[in-house]
Amino acid sequence: YQQDNWNEGWTIGRIGAVHDNQVGNGGALVFHTHSGTTASGGAGNTEVSEKMRIRPNGNVGIGTTVPYFPLHVQGATGFNGEAKNNALLFDTASATTGTGGGIAFGGYSNGTGGDIYHFGNIQGIKENSTAGNYASAMLFSTRAAGATPVEQMRISSAGNVGIGTDSPNKPLEISSNDRQLRLSTGSEPTNYYTEIFSPYNSTNPFTMQGYYNGTSVKFIDITAAGGFSGPILKVGQGMS
Repeated sequence: YQQDNWNEGWTIGRIGAVHDNQVGNGGALVFHTHSGTTASGGAGNTEVSEKMRIRPNGNVGIGTTVPYFPLHVQGATGFNGEAKNNALLFDTASATTGTGGGIAFGGYSNGTGGDIYHFGNIQGIKENSTAGNYASAMLFSTRAAGATPVEQMRISSAGNVGIGTDSPNKPLEISSNDRQLRLSTGSEPTNYYTEIFSPYNSTNPFTMQGYYNGTSVKFIDITAAGGFSGPILKVGQGMS
């Protein structure tokens, strides 16, 4: 495009089709813009440069002429504090608790059919409804078959990580009606592991329990009074 009534011959943008050797006679669509530094123009002006390309295979490159993925963005990162990024997803909904940009991960559920657009989801949200308060959290969601996506983990504005809770108060908080933590080793069969959990009763608020060949063995029970009531307390390998 040339804005002739401003500066004759100043090319401020260009769209063109060019030969692309990705395939024998393939063609690519390229998009050029002008840096705007000077008012000089002409076909050989170095300030008019390629910014985006669509290759014969449909890959879109921004900042690169050889995109390797359906969308390939390459360039210097922007930053805000310790956050660095090459893309911005902005939610234009009126600001309130839970608004914020997100990204979904999808795929086929049956061969090459059954499109699922939310296998998983990551979203950055506003934590509150107070105007001007941009305390934010990061949400991670997954879904079960036949269900909609559900939040599984959250990192709060304080840096607390919550699994099974959307309001973690400690650096790591795990909330579950089942065992909260399982420790296992890849060198042992899957039926060898240790679980740490709170059984949600006033008698035994904390339990450490091992499983060996399907047999459970309690290592520690901490009662409400703070005593050790477990039948076995092992400290160190080979001790019983």
